[in-house]
Amino acid sequence: HALMAILDKDGHVIASSDEGQLGCGSHVQRISGNRVGIVKHANETHLARTAKTKGYQGFYGLSWQGHVMSPLKAAFVSRPEHAADHGEMLAGSRFFSEELRTIAKTATTVTDDLILVVLNGQIVSAKRDAKEFMPVLDEIRRIGRLTKGVFEDSIANLYGTVVSSLLSDVQFQAFLAVDIMDRNLYERANDVRWWALTSRFRALMSKPALTMEERDGLSAVLAYINNLYTVSTNLFLYDAEGKILAVSQPNASSLVGSYLPMDGHFKQALGVNDSQRYVVSPFEATPLYGGRHTYIYLTAVRDAMNGRAVGGIGIVFDSQPQFAAMLADALPRDDDGEILPGAFGLFADRGRRVISSTDEAFQPGQQLELEPRFFELEKGERLSTLADFNGGKYAVGAAMSQGYREYKTSDDYENDVIGLIFVPV
Repeated sequence: HALMAILDKDGHVIASSDEGQLGCGSHVQRISGNRVGIVKHANETHLARTAKTKGYQGFYGLSWQGHVMSPLKAAFVSRPEHAADHGEMLAGSRFFSEELRTIAKTATTVTDDLILVVLNGQIVSAKRDAKEFMPVLDEIRRIGRLTKGVFEDSIANLYGTVVSSLLSDVQFQAFLAVDIMDRNLYERANDVRWWALTSRFRALMSKPALTMEERDGLSAVLAYINNLYTVSTNLFLYDAEGKILAVSQPNASSLVGSYLPMDGHFKQALGVNDSQRYVVSPFEATPLYGGRHTYIYLTAVRDAMNGRAVGGIGIVFDSQPQFAAMLADALPRDDDGEILPGAFGLFADRGRRVISSTDEAFQPGQQLELEPRFFELEKGERLSTLADFNGGKYAVGAAMSQGYREYKTSDDYENDVIGLIFVPV
């Protein structure tokens, strides 16, 4: 099986998928440049690749590198069922070079010409009563057919390998996209729970009434937090009646004094009596995000003395650019790091509603006309196949979210999201 590792700047393993075979602290031979190379490891030959980070929204982290190795003898063994059949179907696509297609055509032409030569030889031999040549000609024809079969099998295997690789890639990239989403939104759930414990919020919101100076003080704290956590467009505090007391963004100051609808998640958040609990709005259009679709993370702010809920805090996730960045980061790329032409990614819910897309043809809230099986995946399940979609044929990778740590696994929050990657074929 493949071995994956994170390496430090000197090529030493600092994290490994299998420490028994690739232990932390061990040194591996890195592959320079954007290519696949051959390395020796544990007396076995491996295909390997080493990659530097592309960064995420301008952050490049430490000088770590990713490294993957696959035993050469197993690299081309495992293929999805019917991959070779798909390869034949896509033989004319851009994933198969003209040279490869020419080999198949040439092999067929040579074999057909050979059979014709044998047939002419048999006719001439019969006319001249040279029967002793018949077995020779039969053997030539048999060898020609065997040769053609070898070419056909080899080319079919090559087709199958290319299709297998493509389907495997889009499946993994779909998983990567939705996993990044889960990990990112896990942090938003942490943020709202942590900020609800801010002592100034708890003290001031426990008072029966607030002065203008105290309200401004709340907004100043929210603004300070929001300046550090820019993945949210606005943070707000509201009292037990749903009245907005303070906001983090000056351009949203008109919201102060207005009332939130208290028949859903805003009211539900006031009932949270545990600092580990939180509430998330449905993914829907909201005035708090300029009429666009997003998630709002909420929880109660409780009196420090008696634990009584004195109001709530909400963070408005900046879903439009953040989800687009997650999807773009997971899209398949060529050797030059450019996104494959026509490739795009989507997040959607089980109701087939679009959450985000890198293709502007698909807007949040829009219904997807895609096979039901994609939306029936179990949590954490993945799928890749060839499918007709929106008038074209695509290699489609799909992965259903599975949560991260306690987020969407043991914290009572249910929100299945499917990541979808499309590559035109």
